[in-house]
Amino acid sequence: EGGKSLSVRIRGTKIGVFKDLATNESGDNLVELFAQAKRVSFGDALRECAQWACVPLAAARRAAPEIIHSSKTHR
Repeated sequence: EGGKSLSVRIRGTKIGVFKDLATNESGDNLVELFAQAKRVSFGDALRECAQWACVPLAAARRAAPEIIHSSKTHR
């Protein structure tokens, strides 16, 4: 059902993993969820999230290189 079908892990080893049960879209990090929701590229989503969190983009990239790599291989 639209609006009630999103599952997001908030604890444990799979934190940030999400799945829309209505559309079967999924991902393994919240930046990717933002990108899908806003229909923007992962890079644009990362920039917007970094700006929102007041984190310089270079610092965001250094802090989570595995997320960036995972997003590129996940698609």
